[in-house]
Amino acid sequence: VVLTLSPIPLQATFRPMSCIVASEATKSALRVAIDAVVQQGLTWYFPSYEIVRHVYGLDSYEPDRRHIRPAYVERLMELFERSFMVPG
Repeated sequence: VVLTLSPIPLQATFRPMSCIVASEATKSALRVAIDAVVQQGLTWYFPSYEIVRHVYGLDSYEPDRRHIRPAYVERLMELFERSFMVPG
């Protein structure tokens, strides 16, 4: 089992805060939960969130800042394939 965290931010929230703040809080909570599961040795983690946010940066997003540009999705999938797929 491979887990990942989507780099797509929330579009809305029912919480009394900015959607940007709610999105980061949610991503952080999910990342901590994923880490706890991975630490048990039952799963692997593919860092799509971290790659998009901290390696590719804002240029990887479409102008709406919600969707990832196709070229970056392709790069992510290539990295995933190299990391987790068996050749042939």
